[in-house]
Amino acid sequence: MKKFLTLLLAALLLLSLLASCTPTEEQSKAESTANSEVSTEESKENSLWKYDPNIPEGFDFTNSDGKAEIVILTTGGDVEAYHDTAIGAEEMNDELINDAVYTRNAFLEDVLGVKVVCEYDLNVDQKVTTILSSSIDQYDVVLPFMNDATPLVLSGYFVPLNSIETLQLEKEWWDQRANEQLSIGDKLYFTTGDISMLDNDCTQAIMFNLDVVTNFDLESPYKHVKDGTWTMDVLKTMAKTVTAEGASAYTDMWGFHINNNGATGLYISGGQHLVTKDGNDLPILGITSENASNVVDKIKDLMTDKSCTIIIEDYNAASQADGFYNCYRAAAWAIAEGKALFRYMSMSDTLRLADYKACQYGILPSPKFSADQDGYASLVSTLAVPAVCIPNTNDDYERIGVILDAMAAKAKEVITSAYYDVLYQFRVAPDDESREILDIIFAERTFDLGVIFSSSWNNIGTIVNSARTGDWTSLVDSQKDAMANSIQTTVDKFETMD
Repeated sequence: MKKFLTLLLAALLLLSLLASCTPTEEQSKAESTANSEVSTEESKENSLWKYDPNIPEGFDFTNSDGKAEIVILTTGGDVEAYHDTAIGAEEMNDELINDAVYTRNAFLEDVLGVKVVCEYDLNVDQKVTTILSSSIDQYDVVLPFMNDATPLVLSGYFVPLNSIETLQLEKEWWDQRANEQLSIGDKLYFTTGDISMLDNDCTQAIMFNLDVVTNFDLESPYKHVKDGTWTMDVLKTMAKTVTAEGASAYTDMWGFHINNNGATGLYISGGQHLVTKDGNDLPILGITSENASNVVDKIKDLMTDKSCTIIIEDYNAASQADGFYNCYRAAAWAIAEGKALFRYMSMSDTLRLADYKACQYGILPSPKFSADQDGYASLVSTLAVPAVCIPNTNDDYERIGVILDAMAAKAKEVITSAYYDVLYQFRVAPDDESREILDIIFAERTFDLGVIFSSSWNNIGTIVNSARTGDWTSLVDSQKDAMANSIQTTVDKFETMD
């Protein structure tokens, strides 16, 4: 089966090349047979990779036990929880992501002779602590959730990824924004990229009902995005237009459903950071500026305006009484049934529309604060994003770096494309316009150190949410010194780490 998949992939690639040739090109090839023969072996090798990981010729993939394998611990085991589906797959089962992962792993085993051994655990951080505190060399790579990875980093359990010479972090299969934003003092202990899909799933965005846009004769939100005018004010105006007069229950017609934590996502898309970095790549507070205050004021105004906005968690009890599993499932129903125009969400929430076959929906980036702001910054909710980490118990970093690049490069080719298809498989009318918007969202997603290190930095990740019911200036003034001191403690720790 595995060899069949590899041969099929190579055949498809060859057919696509032949299909693109004109008759003139075919004649030209016939006239240059000698040159073609010289490059035949190289062409065969390169045709196997859409994104070439540049594996050194004759590279030895075997570990100290004589096995050509990579052993990875990642999060999984509960269908309701976020779990990593992009590392291991036991067999084909006609699910797009699973089958793409199986194909990738079969390819690596057939072409490189490398077997991907994947182990799942619901509490990766706890297992890593137990294993690594005893200096046991059990895993080549571990993927705890990012926020859970921070205490593990501070405990000295991992090696900086950018110290591994064979790991090509500058390549397109690694998230360059993550590499830039997650380092501290030029040390990068974890990152993400095409090797995982949960960074996509946990990217914050906005879902909207296409039929509601048409029925209320609204201007296309897609046009606003492309024109650079998709702002909080535009969202609010459109939301007010469709909200029913006197709306109070979640079953009424609303313009905008948003969860409590959406406040932080709006703060980021408003061009702000909880924590930014100085010229030495060291974290500093980003919440004390006048711009930050202005953005928070606008978020507060939007989220507390009952003429357009309903908070999703506020109707949890009512929705459960109506038979929904929770309020988030009810929010999906509201979009699907045309009872809502916009819904703030993580990308994974699109899967909740699987039961609503007639729903036509679109996806938008989180809105800007103002139209003159550059780009659309979409927050990645790192609470459930696997962080690629390499334990310091491993003494074969060169081999791991090469295999990780191969895994991620092939994932970019076969798994990421399958992920895009999953986002649209339940749509009645998939459109290229939406796929273009997805590219915008994923290209400009944002990782904020304040969200990731929140538990270590005086809970800075929750301060914007708290401002919805309090005064921003007072909150910042009361907490900024403690936050700055906790950040400095982390910086001091990083400076002592290898």
